[in-house]
Amino acid sequence: MPQSVDLLLTNALVLTMDEKLTQYDPGAVAVRGDSIIAVGPEAEIKKEFTAKETIDCGGKVLMPGLVNAHTHVPMTLLRGIADDLRLDVWLQGYLWPVEREFVSPDFVRLGTQIACAELIKTGVTTFNDMYFFEEDVAKATAEAGLRAVCGQSVMKFPSPDAPSYEDSLERARDFIQRWKGHELIVPAVAPHAPYTTTPEILQKTAELAKEFDVPLHTHLAETLFEVENMRNENNMPVIPYVKKQGLFEAKVIAAHCVHVDTGEIHTLKNHGAGVSHNPSSNLKLASGFAPVMKMLEAGLNVGIGTDGAASNNDLDMFEEVRLASFVAKAASNDPTAVPAQTALTMATQSANCQWCGSAMETANESSSPAPARHSTNPLGIDRQAEPDPRRASRDKSASERVNPAAREEARESAAKAAAEEAIPAPAGKLFSLTISALSLIPACARTRSRMTETRSNPLPVTSCPLMINSSNGSDG
Repeated sequence: MPQSVDLLLTNALVLTMDEKLTQYDPGAVAVRGDSIIAVGPEAEIKKEFTAKETIDCGGKVLMPGLVNAHTHVPMTLLRGIADDLRLDVWLQGYLWPVEREFVSPDFVRLGTQIACAELIKTGVTTFNDMYFFEEDVAKATAEAGLRAVCGQSVMKFPSPDAPSYEDSLERARDFIQRWKGHELIVPAVAPHAPYTTTPEILQKTAELAKEFDVPLHTHLAETLFEVENMRNENNMPVIPYVKKQGLFEAKVIAAHCVHVDTGEIHTLKNHGAGVSHNPSSNLKLASGFAPVMKMLEAGLNVGIGTDGAASNNDLDMFEEVRLASFVAKAASNDPTAVPAQTALTMATQSANCQWCGSAMETANESSSPAPARHSTNPLGIDRQAEPDPRRASRDKSASERVNPAAREEARESAAKAAAEEAIPAPAGKLFSLTISALSLIPACARTRSRMTETRSNPLPVTSCPLMINSSNGSDG
């Protein structure tokens, strides 16, 4: 006798993104409550299950949600603040002064809400963040129904949320203690980078991460300038320097790692660290080309991230997947480097790697909100019938580019819209696979259409972000 489930998703090209990259066409997914019960050929799933609701996916792609391995989500409010600058000039001359002046809990919350809408629109269900007032990032993310590793920043100079690094450490400790074990959020500590910290800060943040068994998120070897300065000041490159401070005793998520040699790659691998490759940010800031092929060949866990919207200037993970493949080919002069399957695996299966084992994977296996009560089409199957937000706002956007007052009004309108559209996450249960973005796509698409500063294009196919965990015994 067929089993009863709540939802059947049928007539889909199902990409499981398991180790064998199994596909089902036509495929189907059975959902009961907050759990995916089965994934497989459509005929078999229909034979084994009956559902209260069946959605015909129209032959579109049904795939795992993307994992944004490195970002600073509140920086959606700083998108386009300064372009065409070297990283150190961009940070010290523009970004940090603006952050010191304007970043607050409200700023962080609104920026995160806008980011969540953009991330959901582009198929992301989990992200790894680093910023100030990270608890407000966590709150806004949980309300939107996304999962995140939220890293509280620690720096050696005063920051928007702490007058000293001791205060930053205390804020990080408090945040970790109160959020550890949350169903959607994994708290973390985030020493910004070796050049913005001290040996003592690196040591203490590693000790904090070890004490609570949480991830440590940092930037490493992003630019040649950083590496050269490290050599001049400490007679060693970046990776050996942070190793000397005991950083790798924690579970390290290292962003960028553009300028690392073969020995440093093996150091990262041997200590179970993971790397976030951020091609758009590296291109925009001319940071260089990360040796991704060497990392993968060495067995290093490499995910893909967007970095913050201010250094990208969007949060479109499909664009990052494409660039990760193209940049690797150009940098290595090898057209076979990082094929599409590898690039997409980096953006999805990275949640199962060692560095994410207690971080991103924990988040991915946490609770998801039930379908939004106003959502009648959780897949957004009729997306092609929606008006193009770029076309609808073209004249308005042109006016805003030359009218500062109109631009400010548009920002306030976008922030207000994001706040109004935020969907509170009801109490849920632990489950192995997430369907959160299915229920949020329609609501966030409406918010997204009002964001005049977001340039991400609508996806050519309907991507249903389902975090598929092969350990649950299903085909996915």
